[in-house]
Amino acid sequence: MEKYCKGKVETLLKLTIGENEAEQRLDRFLRKYMKDASLTDIYSMIRKKHVRVNGKRAKENYRLKSGDALEIDAAINAVKSCIKPAKREFGIIYEDDNVLIVDKPMGLIVHPDLSHSKNTLVDQVVYYLYQNGSYNPENETTFKPSSVNRLDLNTGGLVLFAKNYMSLRKLSSIVRSRALSKYYICVVKGRVECERDIRAYLTKDDKLNKVAISYEPN
Repeated sequence: MEKYCKGKVETLLKLTIGENEAEQRLDRFLRKYMKDASLTDIYSMIRKKHVRVNGKRAKENYRLKSGDALEIDAAINAVKSCIKPAKREFGIIYEDDNVLIVDKPMGLIVHPDLSHSKNTLVDQVVYYLYQNGSYNPENETTFKPSSVNRLDLNTGGLVLFAKNYMSLRKLSSIVRSRALSKYYICVVKGRVECERDIRAYLTKDDKLNKVAISYEPN
């Protein structure tokens, strides 16, 4: 499980933008890094030159580049990720320098919610990548490995993770454009005589965390 540790940052904060922060807008980067600052405060700091890139004033829509020197005149609470061990329950289908595809078992939640906050799939993947040297939070400012798609708690199957920011952007774009096909296999009662489309309503029981098909809206 990942634990967030807060620490006070000195008045003049200096950061060097890495590859996983590059190509982000300046204002969006600051929103991720300055967790305690409001959006109004961030825009005010940019406008009043309290945020500088390579020693110069930058606009909020400036696209950060790898190697940029960022200076912030502010006392803020910076959030760093502290890795804690997580028991691995997923299988590895494919992995390279940019992508990790895992086989999520039924009963394992992808992201934490009010009922499941420990040992999520994201926790397990982050710890796995930390162990094999693919991810080190000390080398990052805001980025951490992220899932591109998600599956329900009671659904098992493939979940795609991006190991760096550039692959996250590209994979997210593919998912949004619906260029990625998804196939589900389910168990049915009875005999299916021929191929057909089923169009109906999905009704979820929040207590049991199960979804049923209904031909009438509830």
